[in-house]
Amino acid sequence: MADRNPIWSPDGKSIAWFSDQSGEYRLMIGTQDGLGKPREITIANPTFSSLRHGPPDGKYLAFTDEGLNLSMVELATGKLTWVDTDRFAHPGPDRESGLVS
Repeated sequence: MADRNPIWSPDGKSIAWFSDQSGEYRLMIGTQDGLGKPREITIANPTFSSLRHGPPDGKYLAFTDEGLNLSMVELATGKLTWVDTDRFAHPGPDRESGLVS
């Protein structure tokens, strides 16, 4: 079992992380004190993912996966939305300058 990539909510009351305890990665959201059972949000096509901070209002979380997809989850409903896919696995100087060869 692996718990990965924890981040705090903007208000400091909860923590989100990815866990493969069920056999497939799921987004977990629990209280900062660790009491109670955390909420699980199932991810379509679960792969190794990495959380990114969402907006400061704490209503969404963003995450990336191994396919370089950026998605967000609405925390109130658990609804997942694909946002974009990065075509470059390793950004380099051409990408940084805005030039693509």
